Amino acid sequence: MQFLLLLGAIVYADHSVLIDFENRIETCIAKEKLWNELEIAMYRSEDTWLWPNESSVVKGEGLLEAGEIAVTYSFMMASPTYHYRLQNIVPNQSFDYLATKEHPFEGGASINLLDKDGAVVFLWQGSYLIPSDKWLQKQIFRRFNKRFFRQLEKNIHKAEADLCF
Repeated sequence: MQFLLLLGAIVYADHSVLIDFENRIETCIAKEKLWNELEIAMYRSEDTWLWPNESSVVKGEGLLEAGEIAVTYSFMMASPTYHYRLQNIVPNQSFDYLATKEHPFEGGASINLLDKDGAVVFLWQGSYLIPSDKWLQKQIFRRFNKRFFRQLEKNIHKAEADLCF
């Protein structure tokens, strides 16, 4: 919450736009299995069924405190790579990531695996500050966000046939 209040104060000061996002996917896949796939993805996303590699590809040091990942995004006209720093890792439960200084947006997100009535909720929520003069980048982010999470949900539901007992 403090992170969001700080971002709100910055928005007011420099006329940036705050974009929040939250995506929830409920699944019968065990938290330990999902966590294992996240660990693989933070090292090399192409080696896991979980990650929507059609949208972005991750290469990094793995799911390590203060570890860095490089994410190459697949856009129609370009494939930029941005870096993120991992933090607040709680094994089999959650971690946060923050964009590094070269990223065009300021902010980050949290990934949480939550228990809910015998199921697991894969919760991904975050906030980014986008300069108000970057209208096109904001639109690209929103479209990317929808596509990425639609693919993530599809990957999870496809895996349920083999992983849920």
